[in-house]
Amino acid sequence: MYIWLSRPWGVVYSMTKWEWKPLILKYWLGPPHHTITLYNYNDVGAKIASGSFLHDGMIVVPCSSNTLNEIAHGLGDNLIARSAAVALKERRRLVIAHREMPLSPMDVNAYKLLTDAGAIVAPCNPGLYLNPTTVAEIVDFVSGKLLDLVGVKHNFDTRWDPKQPRPPVRYSDVTGTIRS
Repeated sequence: MYIWLSRPWGVVYSMTKWEWKPLILKYWLGPPHHTITLYNYNDVGAKIASGSFLHDGMIVVPCSSNTLNEIAHGLGDNLIARSAAVALKERRRLVIAHREMPLSPMDVNAYKLLTDAGAIVAPCNPGLYLNPTTVAEIVDFVSGKLLDLVGVKHNFDTRWDPKQPRPPVRYSDVTGTIRS
């Protein structure tokens, strides 16, 4: 999946996926008033893979270790890797939201290569200092951090405020039992 942020039209989302099923597509896109354009995963000639396609940033989320290493080593045989290579070549913002854990030695090397090339590697690690109580809060936190990295304003709760700390969740609050 890509998220491209472009001017002057505001936020334009372009998503790539090699296989979309109608029910999944309806779930992801919702009502037909979206600005999402779908591209074929193998279409390395698509306009979003060209240096002449102007955008403010690219987020690869979620990014597998396979895609991470394809991008780090300049393999451009699919639309994600090709577009990321072009973003780096054109000195545009590229954010890689790596999803894997633990890291392999190849992943660590890829982090270094990408960071040296100008990308921002932002693993999908939630900020637990806000004491999230739901999975949705964790997803919102990671989403907000990614949007911060490309300069998109949002209303997700991603800021630490020492004046309004959240109380830690007790184990008994989650499970209904008290653990000693």
